[in-house]
Amino acid sequence: MNSNAPHPWRDLMANIPFNQELGIEFVHVDGLNCALRLPYRDALASDLHTQSMHGGALAALADNTFGFAVFRRLTTHRAFATLDLRIDYMRPASPGQTITTRAECHHVTRSVAFVRAVATDEDESRPVAMATGQAMRARPSGSR
Repeated sequence: MNSNAPHPWRDLMANIPFNQELGIEFVHVDGLNCALRLPYRDALASDLHTQSMHGGALAALADNTFGFAVFRRLTTHRAFATLDLRIDYMRPASPGQTITTRAECHHVTRSVAFVRAVATDEDESRPVAMATGQAMRARPSGSR
């Protein structure tokens, strides 16, 4: 895993079985931005003839990247869950290429965090997808 992520972030990533199964890897954490990548393999293809990454795999990558971006932004670490995830697919991923998603948690209210992201393959000038989403923050322990 090629990463400049702080050691606890790599450890956290390594302890999520779903991410391990998909093969999601950390790329970096930079300020409030977070990037994860998903290397291509045939098991994640939408079509073996085109070798393009399946939209569901891209959605899972975006959701995970959102989660890490939200976690990075929160000043008090409480549980949160994806409330909404919208992905606008702009073009098929290039055959056999790794997808990298970069996300930023750009706004946080008392109960909701707002995130946006871009997914690219090796051609970073042409996004594969753009995504937006919200995560609902859990109430602090003991609050009603």
